[in-house]
Amino acid sequence: MSNIYHPYRVLGLCSSDVPFVVKYIPNSSAYYAIVPTGERFNIYKLPRLTLIGSSDPLEFPIKCFTSCGNVLVAASRETIYIFRNSRYLLQRLQHHTNIITHLCSLENSFLVSVDEGGLTQVWNSKSWEVVSHIEFSTKAFCVTSLINPINYKNKVLFGSYQGPLQLWDVISRKLIYWFKGFDSAVTCLQQAPAFDVCAIGLADGRVVTHNLKYDVTLMVFAQDGGAITSIGFRSGSHGLQNPTNVDEKGRITLLPDDNNDVYLITGCETGYINCWKLQNNGKSRSVGEARNLHWGSVITIYCIPGGDGASAMVTSGTDNCIKVSYFDRSDGSPRTIYRRIGHSRPPNRILFWPGSSAGGGLLLSAGKDGVLRIFSTFNEYMNKSLGCAYAPGVPERRKTTRQQRLPWLLPDVVHMAACSTRAEAWDSVVAIHSGKRQVTSWNFAKATRGQHWFDPLKFHGCDDEANRLYKKTVATCAFLTNCGNYALIGYSNGDVFKFNMQSGLERGSYGSPTAHFCSIVGLAVNNVNRVTITVGESEIRFWSFHEHKLRGQLDLPSTSLLVRFHADSSLVNISI
Repeated sequence: MSNIYHPYRVLGLCSSDVPFVVKYIPNSSAYYAIVPTGERFNIYKLPRLTLIGSSDPLEFPIKCFTSCGNVLVAASRETIYIFRNSRYLLQRLQHHTNIITHLCSLENSFLVSVDEGGLTQVWNSKSWEVVSHIEFSTKAFCVTSLINPINYKNKVLFGSYQGPLQLWDVISRKLIYWFKGFDSAVTCLQQAPAFDVCAIGLADGRVVTHNLKYDVTLMVFAQDGGAITSIGFRSGSHGLQNPTNVDEKGRITLLPDDNNDVYLITGCETGYINCWKLQNNGKSRSVGEARNLHWGSVITIYCIPGGDGASAMVTSGTDNCIKVSYFDRSDGSPRTIYRRIGHSRPPNRILFWPGSSAGGGLLLSAGKDGVLRIFSTFNEYMNKSLGCAYAPGVPERRKTTRQQRLPWLLPDVVHMAACSTRAEAWDSVVAIHSGKRQVTSWNFAKATRGQHWFDPLKFHGCDDEANRLYKKTVATCAFLTNCGNYALIGYSNGDVFKFNMQSGLERGSYGSPTAHFCSIVGLAVNNVNRVTITVGESEIRFWSFHEHKLRGQLDLPSTSLLVRFHADSSLVNISI
């Protein structure tokens, strides 16, 4: 069987809606973040987010993820997968009949799994056999989160969509205690840096620190931005995250030093991050916040306990981004130092950078999030973001926020053209935006927005008549010549204009009054700039590149949909 289309690697996928886990390697004194990304997971060394490797792919996307002793455990649909050496698939467990939604490690001796039907199973981490099970009625108690409180042997605290919480001994199948809840659905649970205390995130934006032993609420926090999706703890000098805190002797610890302040960090579904300072008198105060740290829900918050990245905060979100930030600003807000970012929405267009030195190793991608990105097929350190495009007149970035610049933000890119010949001298990429007549230029070498804004004088003119006639005209396709000096742009009214890439000036048009009497589907120019090819909906026309004179035309048997040009062979491929 041929491997010509065998999967090679996934580009631009940095995180998902599944929380990551962190493992500590005592021999190397290093922390590693294992981040689920679709059908596999990536391993990053903290705090620099150095990519160490990727796991074997699964058949379906990972739904939940955890670590149990020396193995990693992932659930996909109704199957649990066990990975050894943090990478290789070791075993499959298939005892569930519904989609598995939650996994929890029980002191590295047992594994707890919960599915959509309310079935909770307990697995022995050595033999991987089911040793106990509990069934919840999803109408009365739908499990939304679970943790194993520190120093609670064989105990699991379950949070529910209905609001109440239950503490179970999952081995003996006994309900230890029933907590009435806080009049809101439980969205996340996190062990606090104290015995018997748990932080409970709620759907109404509150965070409650609750003493499980005495069923007493200690503190209540309220945060704007919707439901709480993640919680973390840190001190002034290091993180306080369970279960990878280690002391000087390499033993797991969670309790902070009495001389250090304790901070609670919360993330919500709109991407807001809040940091609260906990005081001994039972009160607290907000000491910092970050709005839009993520452009989606904050899935995980982890504070590195020690090492090079001590006290650094690692976050991941549904916006396909993982960041490492430090709380070292004067206002208490986090400052992002390291990041791995991809498109927060699916890509619209992709093309390989045509430069010979790249050798097919660089991919230019335009996403529905409006951002142009460069992805490397060899090294993630070569990944870059070209940013978003704004219309002329946008206020200066250093004087405004992104929210204030939104009225000038252009829509997502739907078509691109690139040429590497003069990439070091001037702009080398042109992009067409959804529903827009104006076309933007980009500088690939500098990975920035270019300096040109292509809009023919015919369309806006010197009076209101041109604006009225061409108000609904939009750009449909573009092409850069092999020399890198010219850009050809086709429009929905049949016009084709030529622009100089160095100066941005208009250099004429094809046809009179237009090149076609229908929308332009595709454009092409041969390698020596002799012939221009324009493709309309039902015909192909050939023009003199410099003189703009019609040389001939061919009728198509059906409506054209897509045009691709192969420069080396001068072949045009038209999809009809």
